[in-house]
Amino acid sequence: GHEAAPLDLAKERQRTCWNSIAYVTTTPTTRDATGWTEYQDGDRRRYFVPCPICNAWQLLQWGQVKYPKGVDARTMRREHCATYECAHCGESIPDAAKRDVLARGVWVPAGVDVADWTPAARDADRADHRSYHINAAYSPWLTWSDLAAQWLIAKDRPERLQNWVNSWLAEPWEDKIEAPAE
Repeated sequence: GHEAAPLDLAKERQRTCWNSIAYVTTTPTTRDATGWTEYQDGDRRRYFVPCPICNAWQLLQWGQVKYPKGVDARTMRREHCATYECAHCGESIPDAAKRDVLARGVWVPAGVDVADWTPAARDADRADHRSYHINAAYSPWLTWSDLAAQWLIAKDRPERLQNWVNSWLAEPWEDKIEAPAE
């Protein structure tokens, strides 16, 4: 409360170092939190991976995790009911293919088409402020069913849902307040 924002102070203290690099790593909490604003101020890189079936590039998104209705979290983890559906060809990407898919991925800045992000373009990249976003779907240690089970645990409890959004989706939480009826 007596000085400037901690991140600003850290950057100020680096001014006299000719080769300083600042890393900010955090889980976003709200849209105005430091981690999220730093990400938005940078070049907003996302990790694109190829489908093992059709080779189309895509981001791993929660909406593509599919599972049968009515399954509870315990059953989901035990029976591995969830799959990942390719956003392009609609085929299921099994957990067994995940490590290979992740190994073939590439970080791409916002506004750049993944097809244009060639090795030569990557070598010429001289961004001043790189920023990266990645969610739990990319974890090689989590299955699609782990993600779905955690969702089933969190979806009906606001305090758990906020953690799901922040820690699993790596997105800022927004309270949804309904306007009162007139």
